[in-house]
Amino acid sequence: MERLSSFTTLDDSHESLRLASNRLGVTARRLIEWLRDKGRQLRALPGNEDLMRAVFSAEKSPVEGSRHRVGECLNVHNPNGELRRFKICGIQSGGFSNVYTVIDLDDMRPYCLKENRALPGDEQRKNGKLAIEAEISLRLGINPYLVTTYAAFPIRGRLFLLTEYIPSTSLDNHLKGASLRVQTALGYAIDLCRAMHYARETLPDFVHGDIKPGNCFVAADGNLKLGDFGLASALGVGKYQHNGAKAAEDWAAETSLGWGGTAAYMAPEMFDSVAPDRKSADIYAFGVTLFEMLGGKRPFVSSSKSELAEMHRHTEPPLATLTQRSVPSSVVDLIKQCLAKSPERRPVSFKSVENILRQSVQEPVEIFITTKSGPEQITSEIIYRSLSLALLGNSEESAALLNSAMQQKGTSPELLACKAIALSLTGRIDGAYEASTASLRIGSDLFVVLLAHAQVLISKGNLNAAENYLDRALRNRPDNCVALNLMGDLLKRIGQCEEARICFEKSSILDEKQAEPWEELANINLLAGKDAKAISLAEKALSIDPYRSISYRILGDAYRSKKQLIKAIKSYKSVLGLEPASKESVRRFVCSCCELYKAKGDRIGVQHIRLLIHAAAMFQNADSRRIAPNDFAIKFIEIFRSSDFNPLLLFFFDTTLGKLVADLDSSNSEELLEGLRIVRGRAACGKMSPHLLYSLGRILYQFGEYEYCRDVFKRMLNQFGPNENSYYYLAACSEIEEDFQSSLKFYKKALRIEDCEDTRTGISRVTAKIKQNI
Repeated sequence: MERLSSFTTLDDSHESLRLASNRLGVTARRLIEWLRDKGRQLRALPGNEDLMRAVFSAEKSPVEGSRHRVGECLNVHNPNGELRRFKICGIQSGGFSNVYTVIDLDDMRPYCLKENRALPGDEQRKNGKLAIEAEISLRLGINPYLVTTYAAFPIRGRLFLLTEYIPSTSLDNHLKGASLRVQTALGYAIDLCRAMHYARETLPDFVHGDIKPGNCFVAADGNLKLGDFGLASALGVGKYQHNGAKAAEDWAAETSLGWGGTAAYMAPEMFDSVAPDRKSADIYAFGVTLFEMLGGKRPFVSSSKSELAEMHRHTEPPLATLTQRSVPSSVVDLIKQCLAKSPERRPVSFKSVENILRQSVQEPVEIFITTKSGPEQITSEIIYRSLSLALLGNSEESAALLNSAMQQKGTSPELLACKAIALSLTGRIDGAYEASTASLRIGSDLFVVLLAHAQVLISKGNLNAAENYLDRALRNRPDNCVALNLMGDLLKRIGQCEEARICFEKSSILDEKQAEPWEELANINLLAGKDAKAISLAEKALSIDPYRSISYRILGDAYRSKKQLIKAIKSYKSVLGLEPASKESVRRFVCSCCELYKAKGDRIGVQHIRLLIHAAAMFQNADSRRIAPNDFAIKFIEIFRSSDFNPLLLFFFDTTLGKLVADLDSSNSEELLEGLRIVRGRAACGKMSPHLLYSLGRILYQFGEYEYCRDVFKRMLNQFGPNENSYYYLAACSEIEEDFQSSLKFYKKALRIEDCEDTRTGISRVTAKIKQNI
């Protein structure tokens, strides 16, 4: 078969020339694209108020935990091969998330791009939480009273939500201690009721979980839109999430206060330990919001959360304030019902609340209450929503969305092809094959049809036929990264690694911020025995996306091959922290630990091996553990003592021990600390390897022994010179002890050595605290 490119083995000089030529061509194309984008942006600005507001009025201050910066361009490669390019114009910070104001560089349309602001060590948890929010908001679709979510996709290991751009600020900024006109407030309240009624009609048992003015936005057409579904839940949502993601209700419960929400708007039962009726709590939060709109302030105000909880439980709302402001008595009575202490006394639905409000509107209804339905979606938006749901694992909703579109708009090869891709992403291969063959019959020359059929054939194991369709797709779009990566993976599977390498190299040149081609190139070099090259390429992939377990596995295998067992074990521990503990990943970790233990002249027994296996199973934040935390601690202490407190055991078990700290009883905790103090004392008398000092310091930090932790990392600096880990933990200890000036100094030193998101987050956090104290 003749291919688009000549995949032949080249000598080093020819290969270097080819790569340089490819890079030069890509650079020239990027310059042309940049000039074209600038011209398109300048032409689009005049008369486009939203675009001008997005470009010139967005917040541009540094935000804690944001991975991306103003001016940066993000490329999103969709599974159907389409490339979307977003330029960041501003960053805004919320309670748990960052929201980027971005412009789609192709249609010159502003959007918002939301990410969860992950704290150190909980990236997976935050991704799982945002995946539930994404599924809920995508399934709600487009409604004039809800903030629309158009897509969800990962960028460098972190999940993002693409939502509509609303130029106005939230409702709480409209209030600022001042009440609204009665009719305006009632109009907004009706919009809010309609939003909730629609959501509950669309998703069974829908709960928003955090209704408040800060999550309501006034659109350009005057409608109020409800947004932020971070604490929302609905029946069946979240069951498709992987990596041990919990149900939406569990996420809502994992907050610092009661069952979730904002204390000033939470129903009394939301502060209790017994699982509440969250649907009724939404009615209560609505009542507080309506009171604030009409009264100019919330019914219960306090700087103390515990005092707020008591006020919600026992204090009656000051309804006389509303009467003095000429609020209709029917509305005052409604607010009283919504704010009832007992859930059974509140209105049963938002529809009934809306009916009462409509009867209370004194001016003509059509002025304040619109009856328009949601706008018709264009085909591209339907495709993005469908593929997003498929990426989240919900093939049923994804396929249903495309089927509905084909009923309304007619069957098209593009929609059929995307249905095939969506079904193949979730393992429904028979349905995917049926859809892809149907798309071929009516659009056999279209790129997306050829790509979809190739993906389905690969899933079915028919690699030769898939190669043919992929080659035809690449003749159509030779610079498509999705097709190049797929072709490279296919060629690697059939043993044509040199040809696969060329595909991945071209993809990496076209978009160097993709982690996948660098990872695949690392794997190809590992298979060829080029360990040093494999390490370099895997580290490149991890610099783009630090949460790729395969890249860490490649690093571990390459280091182990080079007999660098310490680095291999570190890599395998990262693998175990990012994926389910497979037998193979556990085996590699345990074997490397045994090899290092023996290389140091120590004897390893069956108990050691069993404990290492248990430790590997406990690396993740999984609910199911093979051994209880205290039982694990007892076995570890026994082995630790019998080894005369060998610090190498701390290196093997530091991650596991750190995760168990909160679950240990006092006696086990004290015995472990006794052993740690003995090791620390020996470290003070002699020279201990940096990886052993680091493990000792990490565990001491997790146990709250900040003085000892600081001593260990200062010793590490004195013995081995500047390093980012020592400076980071010295900064963290100083921050906890509220020595913010010292903390800032150490964070900045760590950042000068290595640009790390956790360090940048620490700098932002400490800087803000210093400003508050001034």
